[in-house]
Amino acid sequence: MSNDDNYVADAPTEMGYMGKDASFSHEILVMRAYQKVQDALAQEMVNGYNSIEVDNNGREHIIYHKDNRHESMEAIKTLKNTMISDLVDTKYLDKINELSQELKNKYKEYVRLQNEYYKSLDYQQKQQFLAENKGFELSVNTNNLYPEFFYSDTFIGYAINVFREIFEQLELCLHEKKYFKKGKVFDINS
Repeated sequence: MSNDDNYVADAPTEMGYMGKDASFSHEILVMRAYQKVQDALAQEMVNGYNSIEVDNNGREHIIYHKDNRHESMEAIKTLKNTMISDLVDTKYLDKINELSQELKNKYKEYVRLQNEYYKSLDYQQKQQFLAENKGFELSVNTNNLYPEFFYSDTFIGYAINVFREIFEQLELCLHEKKYFKKGKVFDINS
C-alpha cells in the first residue's frame, strides 16, 4: 500500500491546507476566523426576530432575521478556539479567563434576579404574564435566562461588551505573535 492509497482529497487552499504534498497552515485558519469576527462586529448589533412577508400570490412567509449579537459572540469563540495554541502561557489567556469568569458570574447574578422577580409577582401578575407569554412557566430551580424577561436581553448587551474585550486580547496576542504584516499604504485620493 503506497502513500497515494491513503490520500483522500485535497482541502481547498483557503481552508488552511496547501495541497497533497504541502503542509497545514495554522496562520490561514486564524486569519479566516479573525476575518469572520471583523465581519460580524462590523454589523449593527440587533436582536433576532421573525417577520411575516406576503408574496405575490398572497401567501404569508415567516422570515427569521438573525441575531447579530450571538453571531458576533460565536465568531469570537471560534477565533479563541482556533488560537488556543497561540494563547498557551500568555498573559492574554489569563485575561481572557478572567473575563470569562466575570461573564459567568454576571450570568448567575441575572438568573438570580430573574428568579427573584418572578417569585415576587403575585398570583394575578403571574397569570397576566402567562397569558402574555402563551403559557410560559418559569421553573423554580431554573439556571437559565429566558427571553421573556428583560434580564436576558440585558445580559446579552453586557456579554457582547465582554466579548469585545476578549477579542481585544486576541488581537493583542496576534500582534505579539506577528500575525499582522505591514502592508502597502494606498492613497485613496489618487
